[in-house]
Amino acid sequence: MFESQEYQGDLSLFDFSIDGVASGNYPIYQVVTQPGTDPLDFRNWIGGLAGLSVINFSIGLPVEVTKDYNHDGFSDDDFNKDGFH
Repeated sequence: MFESQEYQGDLSLFDFSIDGVASGNYPIYQVVTQPGTDPLDFRNWIGGLAGLSVINFSIGLPVEVTKDYNHDGFSDDDFNKDGFH
């Protein structure tokens, strides 16, 4: 049986220089698969095609465009400006 556990806290996903990366909005796509299966086959994705999720972040765009008030790369257009709706 699969037991879900919720992560709370900060997790640094990337640590790289943005030198040479054009300013813009960029997506990161994620799927969770059954252990030991081919992640390129959507039949192995938890949730099937609906299991594909995306996180959008920005690089080098002004706050007036991104609404990223804390400069973490994610829009903070929610009530308490923490990036979570």
